[in-house]
Order: sequence, then C-alpha cells, then structure tokens
Amino acid sequence: LDLTANCVVTCTNVDHLDAVVDLAATLPDVRLNFSMTEPKGGAVHLFDHVVPRVSHAAERVVAALRHAHDIGIGDRVGPGGFPLCLVPGFESAFGDLKTHGFATMTEVWEDDFFPVDDLNKTHVAACEGCGLRGPCPGLYRGYDERFGSNELRPVAQLRSNSFNYVDERRIAWPAGAACPLLAGGTAPYDPGRTLLVRHRD
Repeated sequence: LDLTANCVVTCTNVDHLDAVVDLAATLPDVRLNFSMTEPKGGAVHLFDHVVPRVSHAAERVVAALRHAHDIGIGDRVGPGGFPLCLVPGFESAFGDLKTHGFATMTEVWEDDFFPVDDLNKTHVAACEGCGLRGPCPGLYRGYDERFGSNELRPVAQLRSNSFNYVDERRIAWPAGAACPLLAGGTAPYDPGRTLLVRHRD
C-alpha cells in the first residue's frame, strides 16, 4: 500500500510541523508531504486567517524536513506546493499528484477525469532565469494576486536541456484499424509527461 499523509500548512499549524514529523515517525509505512495552502474555497474567504506567507511557511517546512532527517525518516518526508527556490536542499523530495503517479483526477464538480495540471499556479517574471524553473510548480495564482512574488528567491544556475524517454507500454493497433487514440481519446495520458509515438513493428 502506497500511503501518503498530506499536511496542509496553514497559519494555525505552521509553527508546529516538527510534531507532525514525530507522529509520522510512529507510522513506518507512511510518507509525509507538507503542502502550501492553496487559496481556494474557504481559504479564499478567510485568507488572512488560513494562508500563511509562503516564505515563512517554506522556512518552517525546511526546518521540519531537517528534523525528519535528524530522526532518520528524511527519505519519507517532503514538500509540496511550494516554489522550489524556497525549499533549498529539498528540491528532489518534492511531492505532488504527478510525482505520485497520478495522471488524471476529477474535482467534485467535474463530470469526467482530466489530466493533472498546474493551471492554478504561475511562474512570474522573476522565474524566467531561474535554474529550477523546469520542475518547479510555481506560485499559486491566488497567492500571487494577493501578496505578489517578492518572497521568491530565483536560483542562478544552468538548467538541463535534455531528458530520456522510457518505453512504458505499447497500445495494440491492428493493421487497417483506426488509430486507437483517436477513437478513445488521449486521456489519461499527460501531454507534459507522455509522448505518443507510432511504433513500426
């Protein structure tokens, strides 16, 4: 069983994250993810009471991640929903739906599954030259609209310009038949992570 506990970091718990790490340490099969509060739903109406400043939240999450390493569970705890420039040293521990293998999802008001995306986040002008831009999810749009992006700390480093393809599976396409993707649609394939290629047998 792949089980992840997601702790949304709010104004109420932001200064008590080490205790959450200690609790996770008692559950040997659980991964813990600290997520920045997304300004939507009730968090929008109670913004100042729910959503912490992203720089302070990231600072406390980094401290909690160091505490997790100190007590031997660092490989099971990571950040999520934070711009990577604010969690230095823990960029590779980042966790979200995509890193956990989810290709599609649905919200309660939607009538179908859709590819997982980051349309609720943005990369601002300061992100343009950041070496972490590629894998970074960016800043929540609602947060940027409220507080701006002055808390970001772009990283001056080179970005990789290459990647590797992995042959995951082949879809049967009998001779003379219509393309199975055109017939059934491209879901659940994520266009940001999946390249569909016609293989010549």
